[in-house]
Amino acid sequence: NSLPALYAAWAVLGASMAMTLYEPAFNVLTKRFPQRYLQGITALTLVGGFASTLSFPASAGLLALFQWCGALAAIGGVLIFAVAPLHAWALRGPPQRPAAPAAHARVNGKDDEEADGRADGKADDATLQQALREPSFWLLTATFTLYSFAAAALWAHMMPAFMAKGRSEAQALAVVVWFGPAQVAGRLAYVGFGRWVSSRKLGLTVLGGLPASLAIFALADQTAALLVFAALFGVANGLVTIVRGGLVPEYFGREHVGRISGAMSGISLLARAAAPLATAWLLLAVQGYREMLLVLSVVGLAALVAFAFAKPPRR
Repeated sequence: NSLPALYAAWAVLGASMAMTLYEPAFNVLTKRFPQRYLQGITALTLVGGFASTLSFPASAGLLALFQWCGALAAIGGVLIFAVAPLHAWALRGPPQRPAAPAAHARVNGKDDEEADGRADGKADDATLQQALREPSFWLLTATFTLYSFAAAALWAHMMPAFMAKGRSEAQALAVVVWFGPAQVAGRLAYVGFGRWVSSRKLGLTVLGGLPASLAIFALADQTAALLVFAALFGVANGLVTIVRGGLVPEYFGREHVGRISGAMSGISLLARAAAPLATAWLLLAVQGYREMLLVLSVVGLAALVAFAFAKPPRR
């Protein structure tokens, strides 16, 4: 019942989210299942997409039954008594080791330890310091920072943008509700066809979806066009998670994936936090939400350009 307690609760919640959401989960999957990490990331994001789609009606039902305090207690109980034991069960035992070819048991008289390192694929894996010297690291960081900024700004100002188009809250929700199904549909399509598409090619396609969807939202007034915006943004937002999770080990190896992806995501988180306020300032300089969305579309296009120049480093 006090403001300091509220701030403390949110601080603990934020720290917990930083250790349990997609980024750290991707790192755990990559380290524990090195031969199947991309399949694991795809499966995790697919289930996560279903969960986020179902969470809104589930939360509404809990609020109707127990009010906000009881609803939070119920959600906390699920986390403590269901999610935490599942984590402990799924992460039992040591991580899997990459398959080591027999030919690497002894190479040019090198000792067994060095040969094992090469067989595990660790010799070619970049450290954080090495990654920081690669242009591709900074280009990928710029890519996902710009993407996070534009997406966070859109989420923060989406309802006012709908109101500026003369749409009611109910009409806006009738469009926004399609984000979740579109995310799931995009990830399901990737499950079926992803084996034939590299993370880089997928990224070039997916990252084009953000500027295109923002431009459609800025210029469209018809319901059909707004539904196209929802579908395109949902698919792009769903698949960019897979791209981000797969590219770091693909570009820099698996051994130090946590440190490298953590350095990337830290900058992106700052951009995501600053986006709502920065966009509010932008609204003071432009005529309205249409112009703001077009500026965000240009930001998304810049993310695509940065990604196009982020070639895999030679190791």
